[in-house]
Amino acid sequence: PWTPPAVWKTSNSTVEGSLLTADYANYANYLESFVTFFKNNGVNLYAISMQNEPDANVTYESADWTGAQMDTWVANNSSVLTTKLMMPESESFTTSYSDPALDDPNAVGHIGIVAGHIYGVAPSYYAKAESKGKEVWMTEHYLSPSGSQPSIGDALAAAEEIHNSMTTAQYNAYVWWWVADW
Repeated sequence: PWTPPAVWKTSNSTVEGSLLTADYANYANYLESFVTFFKNNGVNLYAISMQNEPDANVTYESADWTGAQMDTWVANNSSVLTTKLMMPESESFTTSYSDPALDDPNAVGHIGIVAGHIYGVAPSYYAKAESKGKEVWMTEHYLSPSGSQPSIGDALAAAEEIHNSMTTAQYNAYVWWWVADW
């Protein structure tokens, strides 16, 4: 998700702002309603994320979270989810967003996948997530060194990044975010 509903946020907007603690349970039920909607229409989601890029400073739909806020939400509210929870999906795979929940005995059991994006960083092994028995996924990166006209160099750079994600970092999945900009 890019944002909780605006009425549940400190900004009262779909852009920026944090989820109000009074609406943590509402947000968990909101995410579960998405899972249920898809299941009722023949699609069983493998996992659901709690937030896309909680650390991004952007002008489009978004929400700000801290690692402590994520931990509290996971520990106290995520148990309503009937599919795996994916978190934190920070834009630079910043582990300070997932470490508090991984260290919290009340939260760690609710996390199925520790995921992140690799903007500005190289894929790296996440020992804490691995030690907690969590899948580690790279869930977004847009790699196009050549710009708007892709070249064989872009394909080679992507192949190297996928290789480094799956071997060096030992991620369980690499999800290519943007195949083409039409």
